[in-house]
Amino acid sequence: MSLTQRAALAACLVAGVRAGYVMEKEEGPGLFYVHGRYKFYVSEKSPDSDAAVMEISKFQITPSNLAGTTSGNPPKLNLAMVPLRSFQQFVADNISMCTEDHIFRIDPRHSAVTKEISSTAGAVSAQLKLSEGGAHMFMIVNCQSNDAVTVGGSVRVKNSWGYLDGTDYYKLPVYACALGVSLISIFVYGVVIMQQEETIRDTQYYCLLLVFMSLVEAGLACGNLYMENEGMPTWHSIVEAVYLAKLMYGLTFMAQTAMGLGFTVHRLDWVTTTKCYVIVLVYVLAAMPKIRILSIRPHLALFDTRDIIQATAPVVIVTSVILCWLVWSLGSLMRELRKRDDSDALAACKRIAGLFGSLMVAASLTLVGQMGMSEKEVAKSTWKFALWNDAIASATFLAIIIAMMYFSMENFVGIALQMDQLPTNELDVEDAADSPNNKGGAHDDEEEAIFGEGPPSAQTIGAAVE
Repeated sequence: MSLTQRAALAACLVAGVRAGYVMEKEEGPGLFYVHGRYKFYVSEKSPDSDAAVMEISKFQITPSNLAGTTSGNPPKLNLAMVPLRSFQQFVADNISMCTEDHIFRIDPRHSAVTKEISSTAGAVSAQLKLSEGGAHMFMIVNCQSNDAVTVGGSVRVKNSWGYLDGTDYYKLPVYACALGVSLISIFVYGVVIMQQEETIRDTQYYCLLLVFMSLVEAGLACGNLYMENEGMPTWHSIVEAVYLAKLMYGLTFMAQTAMGLGFTVHRLDWVTTTKCYVIVLVYVLAAMPKIRILSIRPHLALFDTRDIIQATAPVVIVTSVILCWLVWSLGSLMRELRKRDDSDALAACKRIAGLFGSLMVAASLTLVGQMGMSEKEVAKSTWKFALWNDAIASATFLAIIIAMMYFSMENFVGIALQMDQLPTNELDVEDAADSPNNKGGAHDDEEEAIFGEGPPSAQTIGAAVE
């Protein structure tokens, strides 16, 4: 399956029922062909729980040739759910499931459940008990018809806990923890901010908004997973939209901080702010194919390593360029703060540079873990998918925001900068205050901004947020 086909499958999954597989008038397999369509991770059968059930809903086949079939017989297909190890054996050994008499047949030792559908039967619905748990492959087999057909319908598996797939089952505790941590962080941070003497600063406003977005995302994800488990329609697209918004806003905060947000009494001008938003937008556009491919990877029948490299290469290249730009921007900021002899802001800038470095290391290790996770690992330990794709990413984001909350409680701006008395290389802070050029107070349009020689775009960095 090509990268384009996988993208189409991802769009189908988002539009359909997340806990199952939905087909909408897709091309069926040719004669003696097998289509491995979707991989399910089924709960293990135990004495305390019933076997999982495959539910087929409104499955029907339609001849593509409106004039009729070439053989005169109605087309028939077989739907089958087989353990993943059996499917892999079929592929590796090129085992046929069709006899020379055009009869569909699978050895009982493969523990498969099957259902035959015909074009004359209309929409078919059925419930079939699976004989064992673990990873299964849903297949469509054509042993009888030489006519082109389209297939439509949906299939899902009801596990011992509900309709959630095994890979999604472990996401619920991840987002429940994120919800609790976000709620506690907002409460504690809000109480601390209310007790400070000065009004809320821009960096504190950013931190509050980011942790609130994390709270909303975790709450929606928990609700979405609950609804999936109950077999109800979901709002998966809304959860994805909130995640992307949180990602964009968080990266924009990082970019603006590297450009000097919080380290001067001046706000960033609109040119610098626009540059930050454009850089983040380019990153998100480059990252979307990678996010989509990695999210559907465990459910695909076959996966080519070249496809994942093709999807991740753009985001790696763009991230490398952005990282170089961040390092250069932070270096310029530190040089300017040294020039102004502002030790307080310089110390804070070094701490944040270290925080950004830790974030880059964590993101790189997470990407390596996601790409290195094999199909066998996921089938054997389904919790690993939730660990690398949800738990580590969520924990890293919250850890960075909580650290920024802690740093933001100390005003990054040195005393000289807070008083709009900016030291230069010729004069120290005290001499600058007594200089004849500064008598009577400096005019706003003559103040030197930390970036550029023009006047500031605003008078304060957030001594207050209007």
